This record gives sequence, C-alpha cells and structure tokens, in this order.
Amino acid sequence: MKILGIVGSTRKGSYNKMIMNYIEEEYGNTYDIEIAEIGDLPLYSQDIELEHFDAVERVRNQVKEADGIIFVTPEHNSSVPAALKNMIDWMSRGKPVFLGKPALILGSSIGMLGSIKAQLHLRQILNTTGLALYLQPAEETVIGLVKSKVEDGKLVDEATKSYLNSKVENFDKWIKKVQDL
Repeated sequence: MKILGIVGSTRKGSYNKMIMNYIEEEYGNTYDIEIAEIGDLPLYSQDIELEHFDAVERVRNQVKEADGIIFVTPEHNSSVPAALKNMIDWMSRGKPVFLGKPALILGSSIGMLGSIKAQLHLRQILNTTGLALYLQPAEETVIGLVKSKVEDGKLVDEATKSYLNSKVENFDKWIKKVQDL
C-alpha cells in the first residue's frame, strides 16, 4: 500500500515534518511511504494553470499513485499554511487527482491546542466537491506542546508515538474500507 505524506510546513526544522518522518521510519517496512515536497510549487493562478511545471506534475503523480494521503499541518494564523493551500489548489484544478483518495489529517504546534483550528479549516477545504477525498471521520489528531516532544530532529515522546501509532493503524483500516466501496 502506498501512502503519501503531505506536510504543510516548508520550514527547516518543522515539527510537523518530524512527525511525518517518524511515521515513515516506523511504518516504512509496512507501507511504501513517500513525502511530497510542496515548497517548490509555483503560486497557483488561473492564468498559469494550463502551463507545465515539473514540480506540479511531480506532486500530481505522487497523489495519483497514492492509496492514502496523510496531511500533516501546522497552524498559521488559525488556518492552514499558504504552501499547503497552494498545493491543494494545484491538485484540484485542471486534472483533479484527489478524487476518491482516503485521507487522514493530523498536525502539531508548540501551543496547547496542537493545530486544531488549522485541521478544522483543512477539513472544510478538503470537503469541497472538486476534491472529493474520503476524510477519515472522527480522527482529529492533534499534538500540542510538540517542542517538548522532540530532540535532535526526532520525535522522542513515547506517549505521542503510541498515539500516532494508533492513528496510523486506524487509517490503515479506513483505507481498506474505502477500497472496498
């Protein structure tokens, strides 16, 4: 099974990237996991949407080939980061590729609430008709105070690892359920 991780943060040292890296390391022998690079996508505009951009085609192909997608997002001003929204706009226009893909949303922040506001906003965005993802229901996965849960670029908090493991295992069941539809 092929899982695509889409991390909303393009920041070096991103906590959300560390979380996706943990999932990749922990489950790399179980799934074919790839992390999409979205920081090099041009800013979406309808004026250029029909032009060819290697970066857009690369991410578009990654989404097409994925059996499931894990969105990992920080929170920027109570919403999703611009890079993540830009990627979603590219993937939903021209040749939409999210249609029918099972997806899990998770994320972290240095504050107490994790990225709950961004995740709620992302859920609204991804429920748009043109995207038509199968979002895993009732699986808000928030990791608050993430800065205290990582060391040297790696997730080290055992409770958080256990929490993430349960979410990934539930996502596996969700992907299989969606595939059986």
